[in-house]
Amino acid sequence: MPALSGGTVSIVFLRYDSIGSLLSSPENKAISDDYNDLETREVVNSPVIAAAINSDPPTLYQLDKILFILHHLQTAMDTESAKCAFWKYAPESLQGEWSTEGCEVEYSNTTHTSCKCNHLTHFAILMSSPNHNQ
Repeated sequence: MPALSGGTVSIVFLRYDSIGSLLSSPENKAISDDYNDLETREVVNSPVIAAAINSDPPTLYQLDKILFILHHLQTAMDTESAKCAFWKYAPESLQGEWSTEGCEVEYSNTTHTSCKCNHLTHFAILMSSPNHNQ
């Protein structure tokens, strides 16, 4: 592939510290044997970050995978429940839900999780929490 010269690349990063509780959906539920088959809910346990890249020409910058580390809002007792997720928005319904498609956990401890994703959008760490109140 010939080297490209000239052009521009714009990069935007945003961090939302308290929007996670607003981005939830009934679909983000799972069943866990750890809680005697109680229904559990995936909850946001990190700030939500957004990343976007725009290049002109569009082929000037090719994204392979993005690696990021997010700190947990609350100390994680079960680091194996950590999931790297993105907000999958459905414009036709003006709704959305968290999805792990294209994202994977690289490493997780009680205070941080490292993620690798093959696309850019809004990201957060989800962790299982017993759904006692719903």
